[in-house]
Amino acid sequence: MFGQYGPSETFKNVWALLLTKVLFPGARLVRRPFYLRGGKCRFVYGEGFTCGYSCRFDLAGDGTPLIVGKNCKINDRVHISAHESVVIGDNVLMASNIFISDNSHGSYGDDPSLPDMAPDDRKIVTKPVRIGDNVWIGEGAAVMPGVTIGNGVIIGTNAVVTRDVPDNVIVAGVPAKPIKRFVGGGGFPVENGKTPKVSIVVPMYNVGECAAACLRSLMGQTYKNIEIVVVDDGATDDTADICARTIADDDRVKLVHKENGGLSSARNFGLARATGDFVTFVDGDDVLDKWAVGHMVALAQKTGVPLVTCEYKKIDSTDDFGCQEIGEGKIVSGDELLGMLLLLNGESGSACAKLYARELFPLLAFPEGQLFEDFGVEATVFSSVDKACISGAELYGYLAREGSITTNKKYEDKHLEGMEASLSTVRDVVDDRPELKDAFACFEAFCSLRVASRLDLNKCIDRRKAKAYILNARKRCRKVAGNPLASKTWRFRCGLFASSPALHNLIYSLYGNLTGKVVG
Repeated sequence: MFGQYGPSETFKNVWALLLTKVLFPGARLVRRPFYLRGGKCRFVYGEGFTCGYSCRFDLAGDGTPLIVGKNCKINDRVHISAHESVVIGDNVLMASNIFISDNSHGSYGDDPSLPDMAPDDRKIVTKPVRIGDNVWIGEGAAVMPGVTIGNGVIIGTNAVVTRDVPDNVIVAGVPAKPIKRFVGGGGFPVENGKTPKVSIVVPMYNVGECAAACLRSLMGQTYKNIEIVVVDDGATDDTADICARTIADDDRVKLVHKENGGLSSARNFGLARATGDFVTFVDGDDVLDKWAVGHMVALAQKTGVPLVTCEYKKIDSTDDFGCQEIGEGKIVSGDELLGMLLLLNGESGSACAKLYARELFPLLAFPEGQLFEDFGVEATVFSSVDKACISGAELYGYLAREGSITTNKKYEDKHLEGMEASLSTVRDVVDDRPELKDAFACFEAFCSLRVASRLDLNKCIDRRKAKAYILNARKRCRKVAGNPLASKTWRFRCGLFASSPALHNLIYSLYGNLTGKVVG
């Protein structure tokens, strides 16, 4: 400990060591000066605790507001202010000039202070701080009230951490944001001496240059044990050539060709050739964040569930898509996930933005030639799993592209028939779950509204049938317009459509043009 110091510094350390053994038994070394305000009774530390010069711990309140784990090493001039609870895990290493606080003088939030009050007269607001194990906090960083920092985190120099940080992430900046996450071979539990293999099935049909951006995002995944099954669904433009040029010599990519049969046919074709332990689907004009596969595999391995979902984000361009927040996963039951789908509350019903374990592959049979086919397939999957894991991270970039299936502004007979077929499948699933009956009524109304509001009677072969469908959709919407299970937005839309489809379509169109949140 003392070999690198001169005589004066060695003497100081010896004196500090003697005081440490008397005043802080079990600690490794507490250098002087050391300021502990509030008394030792409010401070609990683990074996091997080390503290640098001029550290200051301001402790207030009842109990022990500051708890530090084993083998924590704190450098010089670290200031910790703990009025309610600051808990620091094991093996935490801190540089110098760091500030950690669970309190502030006043708030402009739920219990606001007046701006013209002197700060010392304002009510002290406290929120607990939690710092996990094996964390490194860089020089000059600040950790603010209410923050939880996960295990294995690195906090960059001068970062100001204002939000929770998940496990195994590097954050930097003001405010601190994730810049890198530990993913890849060494980052996951291994089974039978290997990490799980993930198949990415990518149907391609007339997406042009979007295919290159899509494939680059997949080949650039930080999780490396992947295979990419690219299905050329009989494209009539240069999509297949672009795919061939983009994949170059990457032997993880298979480019297979088939006659055009539609999205479901291409997915089924690709899934039949998938050899992975997991599979995920990506449409040919969309992109994945580079952490997407690794993050979902990590959650699947950590929780042991067969299904992991993430969020998708609508984007205008694939150039700058990247997730800013990763976050942690939440375990839900399959029935809870099904309920979220029925209320379109946090679950879109898309087959994309999900990771499926091989045991679920037989359920991923997409009805060929049918639109809105994902709803029925996903409802079947959700009803078949005991548990699933939901990640709130926006890792799937959905490109709002003119000409894609989902941006078709006008619907016709095939859309009507496809939606009713999917609703029939979902209805069969829900029949065994009477507790979801009201939620299904909402789903039925939402889906009917979606199709009926876009039906073009001039494109419909059977206009009488189309008009009857619109009338039935209005009846469905009227029944759920006051249903408290539905969100305020859906209740408003259902009530408006039941009263006047034309007025609903006008307002919805204006809203979309103003906000960009609505396609078509």
